[in-house]
Amino acid sequence: MSEHRAKTPDSTGSEVGAKTLARRKRRHRRIALVAGLLLVVLIAIVPTIAGWVAPAIVPRVTRGAFAGSIELRSASLSWFGPQRAEGVVLRDQHGDFVAQASVSTPASLFSLVGGSLDLGESTLRGRATIVRFEDGTTNLQRALTPARPSPPTPPSAGPSPVSRLKGSVRVNELAITYEDRAAGGPAVGLEVAEGLVTIAPGGNAELRLRGRSVSGESAALAARDGGTLLVDARVSARGN
Repeated sequence: MSEHRAKTPDSTGSEVGAKTLARRKRRHRRIALVAGLLLVVLIAIVPTIAGWVAPAIVPRVTRGAFAGSIELRSASLSWFGPQRAEGVVLRDQHGDFVAQASVSTPASLFSLVGGSLDLGESTLRGRATIVRFEDGTTNLQRALTPARPSPPTPPSAGPSPVSRLKGSVRVNELAITYEDRAAGGPAVGLEVAEGLVTIAPGGNAELRLRGRSVSGESAALAARDGGTLLVDARVSARGN
C-alpha cells in the first residue's frame, strides 16, 4: 500500500509563496524586456522624429539667436544613413531674402556623434543675394548678428575642430549675386554650373568651379552677360 503524506499548512504556504515569487520574477523579466525593446525602438526613430519636427522648431530657435531668421522646408536624418536638409532659407531682420540652400552628406549621425568630421562627398545647391550697404555692412552680416551680445570666450589652447574637417562638396546649381550700394555700379554675380571643393585635415582646401557671369543694374535684375569663369584655387591654412 502506498503512503500519502498530508501537507502541513507551513509547507503549503511555502509552495504557494515560491510559485508567486517565480511568477513575479517572470513578469519583471518580461517588463524589462519590453522596456528595453521600446527604448531601442525609440532611439532608432529619434532621427526620423527630429526630421519631422525640425521645420517647425528651426525658425523658433533661430529667431531668438540671430537678428535674422532661418527657415527649413524639410530634413531627413539617419543614425547610419545620409543626412539631408532641403530649402534652408536665411532672411534678414526685415524678412528680406539673403540666401537659400539645400545640402546633403553621406556622413551618418552615429559617426558625427562619435566625433568624426569626415563628411564624405557632400552636395550643395542654392542661391544667395549679398548686398553691401552704405555703412559697409552686408545683409548677410546683419542677418547673422547675434540677438544678444555673447560674452567673450577665452582662446582655445588646442587645435580648432575645423582643422579636423575633411571631405568634399559637390556644387550644383549655385547662383551668387553681389550688389554694392555703397560704391554704386552694377550688380555682379556667378552662376556655378558645376564645382568641387575638397577639404583636407589642417584647413587646406582645393576649389574648382565652372560657371557663367551675370550682371545688371541691381541684384534683382542681374542676368547672364555672356561671360564664363573658371576657378582653380588652393587654400592653405598654414600659408604653404
